[in-house]
Amino acid sequence: MEERATLLMMLWTNQGVASFYAANKVAPPVAPTSAARAQVQQKYTDYFEGRAIKMNTGSDVWDAFLYNRDVPRGGKTGEQIYEDARRKFGKRKIDN
Repeated sequence: MEERATLLMMLWTNQGVASFYAANKVAPPVAPTSAARAQVQQKYTDYFEGRAIKMNTGSDVWDAFLYNRDVPRGGKTGEQIYEDARRKFGKRKIDN
């Protein structure tokens, strides 16, 4: 589960803050590392701490289409981040 929490944090860091925060002049959440551990136990993550994730973070199937749609220009795709995490852990896939 620690690997999935790290992956979620990598996705979160890459993703832009939801426009709600700027439109309402509200400070966005800061890096929620401890909340990531609990979140990956859910089957699907829509928004996580102010950023669009929109992925099945609790399963072995990673479809990054919706995540990639919201990535800011110049940001990495969900697939690229998954590969970065996989290499970081020296594994063929990220385990549950």
